[in-house]
Amino acid sequence: RLGRRKGPDPRLEAIPVLIGGKKLKPDLIRQLYHRFVEIDIRDDGLVSFDNFCLAFGKPHNNEMRQAFRAFDVERMGELDLRQFIIGLSWFTSARMEDKLRFAFMMYDEEQRGTISKEELLKLFVATDPYMPPRERDSHANHIYAMHNLHPFSRIAFDELLQYVREFEDHIVPRGHISKAAAAAAAA
Repeated sequence: RLGRRKGPDPRLEAIPVLIGGKKLKPDLIRQLYHRFVEIDIRDDGLVSFDNFCLAFGKPHNNEMRQAFRAFDVERMGELDLRQFIIGLSWFTSARMEDKLRFAFMMYDEEQRGTISKEELLKLFVATDPYMPPRERDSHANHIYAMHNLHPFSRIAFDELLQYVREFEDHIVPRGHISKAAAAAAAA
């Protein structure tokens, strides 16, 4: 059973803190990704709070800690770089199809043009970590049923895109950056 998304995504409040008055564009996401890769000396794909601040060129303060926590939904103290970059990219000015294609590509590491159900669930976590796991499972099962796929089959981008277009209001994070958050970031 698919419900409507409730309220704005908490990550939206973090974006003005992270990027100030800049627009969140795909090029900025690419630059950030490369910065994170450069400073990941452990090469484990995890982002600590220190590296988070370093990559954004921001001081360690409560505002940055709150921004970090907006993306650290599971309160692990570190962010999965792939999930973070995909999550951030979801709020760019790019078209929904392009954002989805980017997320899909990040999980289609072997460039087979398909992802597994497990990778699909990880993609859902990356695009909306605030979606309850039961709801993610429901979406994944619905996609597979819609395309009459066996549970162990891999899903193609076009199959995912068709589903997301049809159920966009249920699956795509929504919200607006509050004026207070934008003003705080500009200060």
